Parts: sequence; C-alpha cells; structure tokens
Amino acid sequence: MKPHYYFTLAMTLAGVANAATIAANFSGRANNADPGATPDQLLVQAGTSAGAAAGVNGTTTFTDVTANYNGVGGDGPTTISGTEGSSADIIYSSQGTWSKTATGSRTVAAEDASGDMTDGHIEGNSTNGIFVTLDAINLVGTYDLYVYLGDDAGNRSGSITVDGVTRTYTSQIFNGTFVDASAGGGMAGDYMVFSGLTGTTQTIEMGGIDNPNRTGLYGFELIGTAPIPEPSSTALLGLGGLALLMRRKK
Repeated sequence: MKPHYYFTLAMTLAGVANAATIAANFSGRANNADPGATPDQLLVQAGTSAGAAAGVNGTTTFTDVTANYNGVGGDGPTTISGTEGSSADIIYSSQGTWSKTATGSRTVAAEDASGDMTDGHIEGNSTNGIFVTLDAINLVGTYDLYVYLGDDAGNRSGSITVDGVTRTYTSQIFNGTFVDASAGGGMAGDYMVFSGLTGTTQTIEMGGIDNPNRTGLYGFELIGTAPIPEPSSTALLGLGGLALLMRRKK
C-alpha cells in the first residue's frame, strides 16, 4: 500500500486589543474672580457615569477636573484613569477659568455631552499662558493627543505647542459639530490632533496672540494607536504559528 501523508496546517493570528483612551475635561467656574462661584455644568453631570459620548471620538470616559477659580491645579484629581488600565498624572496652571454658561454664549446646538465638555475651560493669555504636563503615561507604543480648544467668545487667535510643534488657530464657539484645526496657520476650529507621539511625558502649552489675548483649553484625549496582541493570541504565537502533523499508513 502506498504511504499516505496527512498534513494539518495550523495558523494563529494576533488579536488586537481596543485602543486605550485617557481623557480629561476641565470645568471652569462661572467667574474666575470669585472663589465661591458655583462650578459650571460638569461633564460628569451630563452622563459620563452613564456612558454619554463626548468629543470627536465619542469617548465615554472623560474624567472631570474642576479647576480652582485661579486656574491652578490641585482642585481636581492628579491621576487621570483611562480605559484598559491606562492612566496619566496631570499638573496644570493657567491665568484662570471661565465658561460659556456664565456668559450665555453656549449654543442650542451644543446641548449635549460634547456641549458640556466644551463649556468650562482653563484660560490663558499672551503673558500668562496655559501649561499642562502629563506624566507617567502608560500607553504602549504610539498614541495620538486630541486637544479641545476654544473660549466663550470665539474669533480669538491662539497658539499651542505639543512635542516641540507649534501651531496657531482661531477659536470658535462650539455649535454641535467639531471642526479640525490641526492644519494650523490660524485655521478656525474646535480641536487639534498631534499624532504618532511616544514616551511617558507630554506637555501642552497654550497662549493668546491677539487682543484680548485670551485662549482656552476644554480638555484632551490620549488615544493609543499601537496594536497590542491579546494574551491568548500571544500564547498561541509562542507555541508556534505553524504545526505539521504527519502520519504514515501502511
């Protein structure tokens, strides 16, 4: 009898975990000159705990950071906890805080979680800017930083520097649809994206460059972009991606 050979080919594919997200929303007080002012609408009140989606990525895990009336960090959490065990420490300072609710400039089109996220902000000007340091970032590989910018008036020029890259923009009042101003050059918009970042520390520096020289930061998202093999797939790959079984019959 002729020998027969039976071959079994086993292949395993690496699974990719969902991208981890670390997100924070600054909530300014109704009047940056009044330490006893009531905080403006907070994203957490808009349904964060219930999973309300906010921002251009539909993030449901924004951590609300209630800034002191003078915009100095310490009122909110020092550690921002994200999804899939991700986190980052935050230290920030600014000229003060403000909100669209306080000035009546919030639009009807923005009465949702994204409208809450873009309501209160920490504020800076050309001489006393906004400085945010994110440290101990534990995202694996590369990640993108989404920065939500604007103020209660709109049509103000500002600059932002991240990872040595400086861009200018013109603020606008969020109307329910996010506009990307990542191209810089004074483009009007609600957010910018800084892509392909790495490392455990990032800084966000912002300042106004026109009269009245004010600019605002609503919040940010750090979103991991590097695929991470799932543990089960990693184990299979460790055993070998190709198996060959041979049996001979006589």
